[in-house]
Amino acid sequence: MGVWFASTFLASKASGYVQFFVDKLGPLQVFLGFTVALVVVGLILFSINKPIEKMEKGENLEKNIQVY
Repeated sequence: MGVWFASTFLASKASGYVQFFVDKLGPLQVFLGFTVALVVVGLILFSINKPIEKMEKGENLEKNIQVY
């Protein structure tokens, strides 16, 4: 039950910050900034996907360590 109230509180707090930036910069710049940030994070995650998959398979482990 506390998680519900905490998430509602955080969402309301975040909406206040977003409204502040919308009033200050304008809606186009704010939501374009969100879009750019999400694309950058997506590209970073996409670029580190292969190394993470290799680490999951154990290809980067030393030869004397056995994985069961």
